[in-house]
Amino acid sequence: MKPFVLLLTALFLSLCLLCGCGAQEIKPDPINEGETYLEGCWYLNDGDLHVGYNLFPDGGGFLFIGETVIPIRYGISGGYFYVSDNGNVESFPFRTGENGIWIGDMLYQPMEDDPEISAAVESMRAEMDLSEKDAPSSGSSGQIGALLVQLITLAAAVGIVVILAMFFRKRRKKSN
Repeated sequence: MKPFVLLLTALFLSLCLLCGCGAQEIKPDPINEGETYLEGCWYLNDGDLHVGYNLFPDGGGFLFIGETVIPIRYGISGGYFYVSDNGNVESFPFRTGENGIWIGDMLYQPMEDDPEISAAVESMRAEMDLSEKDAPSSGSSGQIGALLVQLITLAAAVGIVVILAMFFRKRRKKSN
């Protein structure tokens, strides 16, 4: 009986150690090594065409096309602006100017320069934030997975305590 109890305890302990190892948040790889990033919002002022970028300093961001908001990964490298959405990478010539940034042949101006555009983009971002909170996302499934791992770890720890208690109770009865 002793070898069985020790083996079972060792298995539960191994399970606790394996399940207790929390997964680190994985940052996406850069599109190109050594790329740089911007921070801010830029829009294209071209009449009826409503396009803009909300770029974050970690390489993430959003592309606004009309009322459609697309999460993107971006990077600037070698005079090109690289944009990836769902794994599709596109590149455009990139340069900065005194009025904004040039992506391809289009000038994107800082959003702060136009309060009307700024308000419209903020409204779209707020709507997107609300829709992300309402819809189940991969982040929430990751949280469910982490919770499941924690519950398994807790169950294994409880199992170890129960097995050890039974083992020591039997041992004490035999010695009496």
